[in-house]
Amino acid sequence: MNAPGLWNDRLQLMLESTGDGIFGVDNAGLRTFVNRAACEMLGWRAEQVLGSNMHGLIHHSHGDGSHYPESDCPIFNAVPVPVPVPVPVPVPDSPSSSTAAAACE
Repeated sequence: MNAPGLWNDRLQLMLESTGDGIFGVDNAGLRTFVNRAACEMLGWRAEQVLGSNMHGLIHHSHGDGSHYPESDCPIFNAVPVPVPVPVPVPVPDSPSSSTAAAACE
């Protein structure tokens, strides 16, 4: 097995072994990976979220239902920053109607 393939396999095992919901986004805010725990917390399947815009999928509205623009979203705005940025944010929109706290670190 080549080194990148081995690294990807190990990363996948690590992501799936945690109970914390973890997903990654690229500089455009598109989801690049998601673990099972995140899918369970948000009520989405991995194939529904991969490649999707994180903000548009789960964080487009405030808790009261009013519009939450990407320009005001601390998670979306933390993506281009090359250092960890803790941002506790409620995530009110999911098919299961549950909420979760999100942090961009």
